[in-house]
Amino acid sequence: MDFMEMYAQKKMTAEQAASLVKSGDWVDYGWCVNTPVAVDAALAKRLPELENVNFRGGILMWVPEIFQIDDPAAHMTWNSWHMGGIERKAIAQGFSFYSPIRYSELPRYYRESPDPLDIAVFQVTPMDEHGYFNFGPSASHLGAVCEKARKIIVEVNTNMPRCLGGMENCVHISQVTGIVEGDNPPIGQMAAAGPASEVDLKVANLVVPQIPNGACLQLGIGGMPNAIGSLIAQSDLKDLGVHTEMYVDAFVDIAKAGKITGARKQPYNASMYFNNPKFRKSSPHPAAEISPATAQRLGLRAGDTVEVATDKGSARFVLEVRTMRDDMVSVDYGWWHPEWTPGAPDFGGMWESNVNCLTSCSVATGEPMIGTWWYNAVDCVIRKIDETLSWQDDPCAKDSASVGKDGAR
Repeated sequence: MDFMEMYAQKKMTAEQAASLVKSGDWVDYGWCVNTPVAVDAALAKRLPELENVNFRGGILMWVPEIFQIDDPAAHMTWNSWHMGGIERKAIAQGFSFYSPIRYSELPRYYRESPDPLDIAVFQVTPMDEHGYFNFGPSASHLGAVCEKARKIIVEVNTNMPRCLGGMENCVHISQVTGIVEGDNPPIGQMAAAGPASEVDLKVANLVVPQIPNGACLQLGIGGMPNAIGSLIAQSDLKDLGVHTEMYVDAFVDIAKAGKITGARKQPYNASMYFNNPKFRKSSPHPAAEISPATAQRLGLRAGDTVEVATDKGSARFVLEVRTMRDDMVSVDYGWWHPEWTPGAPDFGGMWESNVNCLTSCSVATGEPMIGTWWYNAVDCVIRKIDETLSWQDDPCAKDSASVGKDGAR
């Protein structure tokens, strides 16, 4: 059977798709601009007949029709992975709830969790010649959703842009239960942030003076980030870098002002690149960075071997002095030595210079609000040590193209 025959057999109306939802079902409602429209309208008409229908979704770009029925809390729950204003307002009506999770772990949640997923329904592009429906700009975790769902309903929208990359950006027609051809509404867009409030401006005036030349920026959405971005664009700052999830409007103003060059952005190697000689040459040793003022106060100098310790453990690094905020220590993450013997007990030297030694993945000591481990800001001490670390007499520490004699530590 060719793809067009399958398409014809699986095509259904929005009302037929809505009829597949039963009381007690868990329904995944897409993500951001993928949230369904035609099926949503049909399901809103059916929902008063049902009870305990549980929806998952997030970053809503418009108010779904299912939110607008009489007494939605009597018939449904909305469980959001990432709440926006629409969902926060729905909390007051008693049916909207936040599902705390680290965003990058969403695919693993769907693949490994025993929680049920009866139906997934979301907007997609028209089918391509290979039988695939693309998820558009909001692919996110939808590939994992499709692996988990017992039934998949796609709502085709000719306005949905096709976004490529990897193989979790689409679903094949062979996996799909039903195909709804909607009315092709425009893709949702986030409205521009409103003008900065007096509080936004006061906070921005406190923040911007703390930013040094060459800083690496991350800005979010809203009046306050825009106020900060506007002040940065008007400032004397230069050679700024960017490492951000979203390139929001504030960055456009900063870039047009010539502030973003990345000229002083430091190289960053993930642990998988440590066995590449060229990458290793740029980062030959595990580094801890502090500001010049902090180094002077603590009597430390660039090149010192230092120990960074927390109440969970300690790790050892080579000190680098950088322009950064005082009284902060920034350490390389994920450090190990692929040229050393892998596996237990030393795991390529992981226990000596890996930042994971400074924190814990224990649930008992995790972040109390969302349950993840402490990793963004941890109280620590730093001190100079006179001992020679095991990697310091290794040729790879001096020449990344070389490997130690026996590779064992």
